[in-house]
Amino acid sequence: MELKPLAALCVLLAFVVVAAATEVELETTEAQSSYIVHVAPAHAPRLPRRGLLTTVAYGSFLRDHVPVEMSSPAPRVLYSYSHAATGFAARLTERQATRLASSRSVLAVVPDKRQELHTTLTPSFLRLSASSGLLPESNGTADVVIGVIDTGVYP
Repeated sequence: MELKPLAALCVLLAFVVVAAATEVELETTEAQSSYIVHVAPAHAPRLPRRGLLTTVAYGSFLRDHVPVEMSSPAPRVLYSYSHAATGFAARLTERQATRLASSRSVLAVVPDKRQELHTTLTPSFLRLSASSGLLPESNGTADVVIGVIDTGVYP
């Protein structure tokens, strides 16, 4: 009969240890941030047909390049790029981003930061004014300047 209280104490102790380990695990979950991942064109996922979402293909790319032990919280693809750049935007932990950056398939992993939009000389450089538009100053197609405004990714 003396074994029953001892067994009950062991079971209670096991529950306390498991509960404490679970609490520590929950507290150590890393926060995710948005990152832009530039993938080498030769290593970018090839789509079997037009119209297939590249975000799905890059989800598979992430599963192949982030080890299972680093996959919590799960990385999530937000957007994919395929024209001016090859890559994707994703929600990643800092460890996941570091791991991806060390891959030969990845050219760069850049944290997405909120930037203030500003310009200082662009309107005068383009000879823009309220009374004249861009077309009269462009001389058709000679010396055309194309500007790109990238406002980043906002999850």
